[in-house]
Amino acid sequence: SRVLANENSCQNIVENKVENIDFIFDNKKSDPRLYLGVTIFGFEIKALFDSGASHSVLGSRGLNLVQNYVDSLQEFDGWVETADAGKHAVKGKLKLSITLEDRTKDIDVLVVPSIDQPLILGMNFWEAMGIVPNVNNRTWEFPDQVHYVSEIHEVGLLDGENLSENQRTRLNACVKNYFNQMGDKLGRTHLMKHIVDTGTAQPIKQRYYPLSPARQKLVNEELERMLKLGVVEPSKSAWSSPIILLDKPDGSYRFILDFRKVNSVTKRDAYPLPRVTSILDRLREARYLSSLDIKSAYWQIPLEEQSKEKTAFTVPGKGLYQFTTMPFGLHNAPATWQRLIDQVLGVDLEPYVFVYLDDMIIVTPEFNKHIEILRKVFDRLRQANLTLNKEKCKFCRPELHYLGYVVDSNGLQVDPQKVKAILEITTPQNQKQVRQFCGTASWYRRFIPNFATRLQPLTALLKKNKKFSWSEEAESAFQDVRSSLVESPILACPNFEEPFIVSCDASGVGLGAVLSQQVEGGEVVIAYASRTLSKNEMNFSATERECLAVIWAVEKFRPYIEGTHFTVVTDHYSLLWLQNLKDPQGRLARWALRLQGYNYTLVHRKGKDHVVPDLLSRAPVCEEVTIVENNAGCRPDKWYNKIIQAIQDNPENFSGWRWTEGKLWKHLPSDFTDEGEPSNWKLVVPKERRCKVYEECHDAETAGHLGVMKTYLRAKQQYYWPKMKADIARYVRSCLVCQQSKAENQKPGGLMGRGRLVNHPWDLISADLIGPFPRSTRGYRYILVVLDTFTKYCLLFPLRAATSITVA
Repeated sequence: SRVLANENSCQNIVENKVENIDFIFDNKKSDPRLYLGVTIFGFEIKALFDSGASHSVLGSRGLNLVQNYVDSLQEFDGWVETADAGKHAVKGKLKLSITLEDRTKDIDVLVVPSIDQPLILGMNFWEAMGIVPNVNNRTWEFPDQVHYVSEIHEVGLLDGENLSENQRTRLNACVKNYFNQMGDKLGRTHLMKHIVDTGTAQPIKQRYYPLSPARQKLVNEELERMLKLGVVEPSKSAWSSPIILLDKPDGSYRFILDFRKVNSVTKRDAYPLPRVTSILDRLREARYLSSLDIKSAYWQIPLEEQSKEKTAFTVPGKGLYQFTTMPFGLHNAPATWQRLIDQVLGVDLEPYVFVYLDDMIIVTPEFNKHIEILRKVFDRLRQANLTLNKEKCKFCRPELHYLGYVVDSNGLQVDPQKVKAILEITTPQNQKQVRQFCGTASWYRRFIPNFATRLQPLTALLKKNKKFSWSEEAESAFQDVRSSLVESPILACPNFEEPFIVSCDASGVGLGAVLSQQVEGGEVVIAYASRTLSKNEMNFSATERECLAVIWAVEKFRPYIEGTHFTVVTDHYSLLWLQNLKDPQGRLARWALRLQGYNYTLVHRKGKDHVVPDLLSRAPVCEEVTIVENNAGCRPDKWYNKIIQAIQDNPENFSGWRWTEGKLWKHLPSDFTDEGEPSNWKLVVPKERRCKVYEECHDAETAGHLGVMKTYLRAKQQYYWPKMKADIARYVRSCLVCQQSKAENQKPGGLMGRGRLVNHPWDLISADLIGPFPRSTRGYRYILVVLDTFTKYCLLFPLRAATSITVA
């Protein structure tokens, strides 16, 4: 689906009466566009009246207003395309009750977070309301009424109600002064250059990753943009890294290079990050808060001359190019950025200005002090020739989200998003779900007083041969223990002097993650997170889902772990091969590259100990069984059980086999991988579970019902069993969908009876049986059809049985 929207629909120049909106300014003297004052959930909003939009669109600001009033979004597969050819991903669709004057209508609205307008009223709104616009007179009317359209004249600094008129004027002048001097150009600092220190390593040249024509066009367009900005230049380097286009959440793409080879020979920069605990303490006294965003921050730091050639990349048909500024993906880039910003701002502003990587905030208890500090920061950024992204800056906010906390004049509060995953776990519906919840709670039992007593009504439901019956006592215990999981000391403040642990897991329906730290006496939680899988993600293999869980969890907790060494814990052994992935292609390549800027260690934890992320990934979904799980109700595979017994009795005789966590693995090294790589271990699938492999590798939407060889090659990447190829060939050749849909590649058979000519009736007859049918009152179930091939005369004979005796 394509939805066209007005070219100007993304400009942030709308007023509303809701507190805490972003502060944005624009240099235009007037705005000729038309606005309507509408009401949604009691909020008065100036909505853009757009005749070029086929649908109404709810932007990020509007979503912030209504998100507490809507339960969920309907799925919508498509994007919004603006008149300037920009594409914006649609998060979903919802039905909003919109009031105009005294008329209220339910309007279907597309949710597009990447558009900053609160609300764009498209043609479906016009039609539902039955209004008639008159652009010349700037009026609109119902059949019996005439109204004037709202106009926004002098577009200045937009603000909430926490500032007086005088304060708004002073703030507006302060911010305008900086942006009028610096403009929107991309800055380039003269204070520092980034160095890629590879020592005596030889140049590394990698082949170019092929791209589709559509993506290649995007690469060419991005190259032209970077050339105009001066961040790349033609090169004669002996180095070359391949290009990757990463998909961003808003549907656009990020141009990056696969610097993993370069990073592997680069000396690490150990520049320290700031003490965030002191920042959090200062924030408790904040009344006025501002956050600043450096425009394309890395591109404002030039590269040292000898380092430029190490960032070279090839564009087919265009040649070889290299960066002149610091690109994204170099693992020392965060350290260089932190060193620069510390040098620019200095220590004298530390009581009020704090920077943690790309999060720069200004906090003061008084407005006059805030304006003073803002001017100093602007002056120092100007002297360093660093420019800000005005659309993402927020000034003098009474409330700010920072490092997992909500900061306001009342102090520091836990961000509701941190505990949302636990609080949304619904009441268990069966023993399996009760057992999962109890396992999660038990992981933190040392922090919950009287744990066994408080959990007893739930553990009582787990007794064998007892009928599952959810009582008021059980509900009370469930609510009590669930609340304890999001209270101190389990949910703790982060200690940025200690390493973080990211535990993640994936089920067939969702992802779950926990950010924690090891303290004396146990492991404390910093934040919980979970989300459901999309329809396409549900078709991923088990290993791909686990990879997705790692990528999502690391990016979810990025504000805590970026620039530090942390541990990623997973219960999927095969996932370890992601670190050593060679010649990456497609989705796995993009995933591996998204982790290249992080310093982490990937470790394996037994599934039985991985209870918390497992519960988050499954809640509130009922039992999900994947192909690697054992099922006591299945028919046992004698060969499978025999191998397991032999391994347990004589493990030294079966070095190429491994039995761990209820799963059997076989070592099958590839000609193209190292002997010790984890990907060489294949999961051995028992007979009763092989149908799941067939479905995953052949029947799934992403599998495509390929032929025998391609299905076999896909399956052998992860699985093994004896005579695997023959079994897959038998399954594929008997696939009903393939038989009905695919063209026959064999010579067609001849027509029956075609080789003999007849000249008289009944010289040659053809006979066949049809049935069985429901038995008649006389006991007949079949029909014998006899056809004279000369006259085509047909005779039908009812039969009680289809045997040679009855036919004769």
